[in-house]
Amino acid sequence: MSAIRVGLIGLSGATDYKGTAWAPSAHLPFLQRSEHFTIAALLNTSVESAQAAIEKYSLPKDTKAYGDPQDLANDPDIDLVVCVVRVDRHFQTVRPSLEAGKTVFVEWPLDRNLEVARETAALAAAHDAKTVVGLQACYAPVVRKLRQLVHEGAIGRVLSSSLLGSCGNDVATESRNVRYFLNRTVGGNLMSIHVGHTLETVNSVLGEFKAFTSSCAISRPELDIVDYADGGRVIEKSVHNTVPDQILMHGTTETSNAFVTINLYAGKEMPGLPRLDWRIQGEKGWLRVTSPMLFLNVGTPETKLELYSTETGQVEEVKVDKEEWDALPIPAQNIARLYEAYRKGEWYPTFDWAEHLGQSAIPEASTDRGSHNGTVKGPIATEAPFLNRISVDKSGAITRVMSVEANKAHPPARPTFEIEEHPIDEVRQIKVGVLGAGLSGITAGVLLPAKVPGLDLRIYDKNADVGGTWFENTYPGVRCDVLSHAYQSGFEPNTQWSEEFAQGHERSRKYFSFAFVVVELEPAASKDRVTYHLPAEAPDLLKGRYQIINVWRPIRTILKDPLAVADAHSVPDADLVPTKLIYANRVGETYSVRANPGFRWYFRYAQPPELVTLIKCFDSKTDGRARRVPHSAFVDPATEGEAPRESIEVRALVFHPEDRLHHPQCKSPTWDRVGSQAVSYGLDSVKIMSSVGSTYRNFG
Repeated sequence: MSAIRVGLIGLSGATDYKGTAWAPSAHLPFLQRSEHFTIAALLNTSVESAQAAIEKYSLPKDTKAYGDPQDLANDPDIDLVVCVVRVDRHFQTVRPSLEAGKTVFVEWPLDRNLEVARETAALAAAHDAKTVVGLQACYAPVVRKLRQLVHEGAIGRVLSSSLLGSCGNDVATESRNVRYFLNRTVGGNLMSIHVGHTLETVNSVLGEFKAFTSSCAISRPELDIVDYADGGRVIEKSVHNTVPDQILMHGTTETSNAFVTINLYAGKEMPGLPRLDWRIQGEKGWLRVTSPMLFLNVGTPETKLELYSTETGQVEEVKVDKEEWDALPIPAQNIARLYEAYRKGEWYPTFDWAEHLGQSAIPEASTDRGSHNGTVKGPIATEAPFLNRISVDKSGAITRVMSVEANKAHPPARPTFEIEEHPIDEVRQIKVGVLGAGLSGITAGVLLPAKVPGLDLRIYDKNADVGGTWFENTYPGVRCDVLSHAYQSGFEPNTQWSEEFAQGHERSRKYFSFAFVVVELEPAASKDRVTYHLPAEAPDLLKGRYQIINVWRPIRTILKDPLAVADAHSVPDADLVPTKLIYANRVGETYSVRANPGFRWYFRYAQPPELVTLIKCFDSKTDGRARRVPHSAFVDPATEGEAPRESIEVRALVFHPEDRLHHPQCKSPTWDRVGSQAVSYGLDSVKIMSSVGSTYRNFG
């Protein structure tokens, strides 16, 4: 039988190589020594780069050099395409080969996130392309031996398993070669690589989880980049890290309902302790694997397997027999066994399996802390390639095999073990509704989002503003029979209450007068407002520039609680938070504003009634000028003893029909025009309010 002709992607010939060097250390040694495989072509970023690698690694002179993935896909002399480039470049380099129906071997992870991994697997299925993925732990001799002992009942029924693993890298630094490990969007990092290979290892011995929970955290958001080739010299300081470095998973297995925990962390272990400490408890004893490295899919000669019998009270070290390919460099040994499983038509991991594993191991969302739940939905598919669905002989070998052609004609059923589409580092969004915008409701709005990542929290109240009982009860002398120092929020205490049982206006002033900075409106809501008030004219009016202008004026000179407006250019869009407005007959939306010391605020001292403030709440024009202005009342300590503020505010829709949105030029309207348009098109709302310790904000 002729040798399988390999097109290898990512064997770099550069002297200053950046990456893990996995192609030359793990794939090349086997491919150069095997009589059943031959490297027929190299694909790199350029033909010149591929030619340099051919010369560097002394490949045959007739090895083809390619710089374009399409050229490799078009080559009829390639039987197997092997992709060993950076994770986020997997799909783009193998896509043409998958579309050509070639067999494709891609290293783990399939790509940078679950969405692309699914697209990769779907493309392979659509073109009937055979696939292999670089998950090789199940072929490691120590893992096979461990699997054999478990299935032979050496420790009886498995009760629990705990795996503690150090990822080995320094918790405060990262190597320049893998600087991208700090960028979650690349997809090659501790979260995807380490978790994925560890899950595969545990699954291959104990079977799948039937349910699990996982949590993660970024304990070091900034790390230094070092050059180990230059003695560990720091070449970049305080580089932002978006990849979790603390990971905890726990769940139960399908086969024996055993409780399993996996705890992975960045950083070096305590001297004298193994980087990997995996213990499996059974009814009749324990199995323990210790190793100076986390990855059993790679392995080291120092890896130790021990068996403890409760019957004899003895601990014995279990020897693992030497096997074929042990003479290869360590990184290449289990990769060689994976290649051989493919060649012989035995079972091997495919893209479908990788996609399934990726549901818990490939990061998809950026978060410092997150949690994730997974559950089994429906019956386990009998043909899915996991340990609890395959046969193992007494030597630990996988005996349920199918030929390569059979695997193509009758692919394993898609696994029905599905999680809720939330990878391990993605925060599951929780929706919370708080009924009542009184002190308790507002306190929940302040505290809960800080404690629950990804929280979607909405506060509902039948009233037009916050305050709860203090909004409804404003009659002179109203007070509460709860002591003032007890009726307050711990995050914003007050030690200056005027009375032991303070009156309502004093309590409401403390917690409700200045609860929100308001900016109106969110673009979609602004358009909806025009449609809502002017349904017949809206289609034509919305073709031109339109604005929402609030006209705000004092009823008498204002000293207490003046109105401040922010410089719109000092407020980044990232600090604007869309907020639902729940009306009796519709749902609107506005923007709330996050606190930011970078905002620039302005106000008019002692503003008289004849001095009107025009507040731009929305402008459809996007030519760089201010589109919205946050505004809020504030406490001026110098005027606390003055009379409560009284003001009136009118919201006006302002239209510029001559200024079509597609027109590059725009003439700003005069304020006279604003006034006339407000009269022509009507007022959204008018409200006059004599403030009793609270600030009027018209949400209209």
